[in-house]
Amino acid sequence: MIRKITKDRPLKVLGFTDTHLDGWPGCYRMTSKLLRETIETEKPDLVVFVGDNVTGGDNLTRAQEFTQMMTELGVPWAPAIGNHEGDNPESITREEMISIFMTSPNCMIPSVKAQLPDGGEVWGVANYSVPLYNEESKLCHRFVFVDGGDGMSEEDKERLGFKDY
Repeated sequence: MIRKITKDRPLKVLGFTDTHLDGWPGCYRMTSKLLRETIETEKPDLVVFVGDNVTGGDNLTRAQEFTQMMTELGVPWAPAIGNHEGDNPESITREEMISIFMTSPNCMIPSVKAQLPDGGEVWGVANYSVPLYNEESKLCHRFVFVDGGDGMSEEDKERLGFKDY
């Protein structure tokens, strides 16, 4: 749970993008170390990851280790999925990655998938929002996380003029 925003203590949010925790020698260890050190130093109220977080092939173990690190840090965190999660044939699926992230008790992804007002399905994996409340318990801000997509349907390619891609 994210603490309420008060007049004397604004919310501190730390954001990361394109961490690409992948299989390149040394990169995963160094990036993980820097993530951990930055989060421990800054002591944010919320950490957001806005896509391309754990990438590359054979990334099951890295996704689990990343999730364990975020659990150990104990800070609420909200990941979005970018276009490189699950794009490698040896990678776990985007759905599997989200399932791993959700094992962390401080991961903000809700257990219920988003739906359209008419009850229809929302395209993508882990589209959700994180509401932020003030000291009077009134909604004052909302972070929205949207799946960056890992491809485009043939119909959309045709409709949008990308049929040669």
